[in-house]
Formats: sequence, C-alpha cells, structure tokens
Amino acid sequence: MKSIAQIQFEIQSQFPELAVFCFDELDSTSHYLKQYARTHLKEAFCLTLSQRSGYGQQSRVWQSDFSSITFSMLLNIKAPLNDIDGFTQLVGLKLIESLTEFSSEHFKLKWPNDLYVNNQKAGGILIECVSYSDEDCWLVVGIGLNNGLKSSVQDSLTGNTSIAGSISLQDPDKVNFLVTTISKQLELSSGFKPDMFKEYSVNYRLVDFFKLEQSVIVYDSGIKEPGLYKGLTDSGELLVEIDGSLQIYRSGQTSIRPVI
Repeated sequence: MKSIAQIQFEIQSQFPELAVFCFDELDSTSHYLKQYARTHLKEAFCLTLSQRSGYGQQSRVWQSDFSSITFSMLLNIKAPLNDIDGFTQLVGLKLIESLTEFSSEHFKLKWPNDLYVNNQKAGGILIECVSYSDEDCWLVVGIGLNNGLKSSVQDSLTGNTSIAGSISLQDPDKVNFLVTTISKQLELSSGFKPDMFKEYSVNYRLVDFFKLEQSVIVYDSGIKEPGLYKGLTDSGELLVEIDGSLQIYRSGQTSIRPVI
C-alpha cells in the first residue's frame, strides 16, 4: 500500500472541504474524531494503517493489524437525532456498493451493523453521536474491515469460534476504494432524510444475512430468546416473532444470531 503521506495527499486532493487525518498507527480513529469534534464541528475523515484499541458495539474489542482497513468519518446529518432510524443500515448498503466496485466477493449485512463474507464476519460499523440540536446532529461513523487477518474470532455472546472473513481488496485498489466510500457516505449524509430507509428496504433484503422465517436467537439486555426472523421495519428496526408475538428491536444492546 502507498505511504500514509501519499494516501492523505490523494484523499485531501479529492475532498478539499474535508479535514483529513491519516496515521500509520493510532489507538482509535473514532476516538480521534470524537476528540476533534469537541473543538471543530467540521466534516472529517480519519484513517490509520494499524489501530491499537479499536472497539465495536457495546465496547467490544475490534481486532486489527496492518492488513486491515480502519477509518472513521465525522458527518453532519440534517435531521434531529431521534429521526435517523435506519441510518446505520444505509451506511452498510453504501459500504457494500463501494466494495463491489473493487471486489468480487458477495457481501451481506447482519443487523444492526456487521458486514459478512461467506458467512464470516469481515467488518463492522459503529455510529456515535457527538453533538445534536433540534435541526441536525453530528455523527462519528467508524468502519473496520478485515482484509486478510486470518485469526480466530470468538463470539462474546455464544462462545462459538470462527475464522474472520476478508473483504479481499488488492493494494492498488485500496485508496480508490476509500475515495469511493468517502464520496458515497458524504452523499448519504447530505441527502439523508427521516424515513429514508423505506426507499432502500428492497436493496437491504438482497444483502440481508438472514432469511425470512429463519430461526434465530435474540440477545437483548442480557436476555436470550428464540424466535423467527421477520426482517426489518421501514425504519430499519429488527422484527422477530417470539412466542407468536411480533417484537420490534432498535436498541444498541440488541444482537441476533442464527440457530445453528
């Protein structure tokens, strides 16, 4: 891959309006932008070639090395925080659009924020709010992608161990992938409106990790319940039938697993 200085120059040249930060090594790109947002509410991008203290949903550790692609964006959404349901799923769809331009792999999204390749987790998305008002909000969108790390990954909820998946991007394509991703995420954030996920619900079903009526286990706030997967609402919330009753989940404390 190109040097970090070359990468920063190319990205900054493509997006002069962005604050661009690139590092060989960093604790966390999302943490860096959260600190930046304390004094600068300006859209920004942060990349590191190696992330020492990456984290995911519910503060779970995200393992990475120099083969990984880890970056975050500080984005402004022209909608109040309580009207951005489905935004995480839209970020995932735009990420897959970018990946398929440079990779022949078949990607899937597992609600709420995981990217899968060949039934193996290859990446994740974490969205954190750093500022909000009645008219808009500022979000840090963190994305971590495994691009070759062949380590065993233990599921913190089930205890099952599997090999991490890989997005399989070649070095010459990495910067072009980043440029494409930044462009699509900026387009999404600037054009986002409440209930936007409804327009993309068919697109999501095409890349959904789960099948309708599939037997699943829902882990919600420490409670484990079996059910049948019913897809997502028009707002991107999870639908599961449990004991004959349709349940809706939207909390970041909720996870879902297939019955194996």
